[in-house]
Amino acid sequence: MGGCGVTIRCYRLGVFGLASVLLLLWSRSALADGSAEVGVFPSTGAYRATHREDRGGVTIIDFVGDYSRHLPSGESNIEARAVIAQEFFRTHPDQYDFLVLFSTFEFNSGEATALHWGVQNTVRGLGIAPYNVSHLFGSAGRLLGYIDMAALSRHVLDPVQPRFEDTLSSLGHEVLHQWSGRARFIDAQGQVSRALLGRNGAHWSDLLDTNASVLYGHKWRDNSDGTFTSEAIRTFLSPLELYLAGWYRRDEVPPFVLIDSPGHDPTSVPRPDLTLQGTARVITIDQVIAAEGPRVPSAEQAQKAFRFAWILLSSSGEAIDLAALSAIGQVRQ
Repeated sequence: MGGCGVTIRCYRLGVFGLASVLLLLWSRSALADGSAEVGVFPSTGAYRATHREDRGGVTIIDFVGDYSRHLPSGESNIEARAVIAQEFFRTHPDQYDFLVLFSTFEFNSGEATALHWGVQNTVRGLGIAPYNVSHLFGSAGRLLGYIDMAALSRHVLDPVQPRFEDTLSSLGHEVLHQWSGRARFIDAQGQVSRALLGRNGAHWSDLLDTNASVLYGHKWRDNSDGTFTSEAIRTFLSPLELYLAGWYRRDEVPPFVLIDSPGHDPTSVPRPDLTLQGTARVITIDQVIAAEGPRVPSAEQAQKAFRFAWILLSSSGEAIDLAALSAIGQVRQ
């Protein structure tokens, strides 16, 4: 079966990025997260996924089992996701880079609104080790990531509502986790530094000027008095992460600022209108490359088109509201 995906082609549209792929994203409240790369997991047989039908570009899969982010043991609940992906690829061709799932039901996702589960990485120079467990998800090597957008009720899905942009921001954040948020740099003492990193070591530091990235950090204004004020948060894709994602060449990434502010927690979630004291430290892309190596493949050879499958996860036998499918269709479009 086919017809459940959409191909997103990424065009280079200048410093502020990819209006054709993620629009200009912004969010003020939803907390998105990355669950890091997936590893091998035991097969318990505790989960069941059954393809019901494809309708309007969305695949409906019935699921039985615990879909919480974590198992009672505290380990990540990977098997539930793998069983669902296997069922999808049993009934669909292996032609998708990302699976994006909404659910009709709530589940415990911790403090995150949405989640990215990394299925493989073959790109060098990101600060992410190579791995590939796509075969455990039913893919022969194409699938990159599994994105839990979680319950439909968490999101504004009407595009005429202002907070529809929050939904797109959460999705953009999760996609960006595939490449971004882990890079280190060589500091002035010649040491590998993690100072660019913030929350969970998978987001940017709250003290980094990311031009208001969806993956955290701020757009900082230097007040020329030893203080800095946040002008925007969670709005764009920064030149650094456009480089990491394979859209910008190294010479297209200008120097960026990291604020030294010992009294401020770099793992904080960004908030608007924040003012703090500190000293600006300028970091260059060459310092990042010195720590992580050059991106391979480079921007000239990197993948620029990605195919997404859209899945609605339902309880077994549950009647599907047509409005739910229409809502996912709005995001898909």
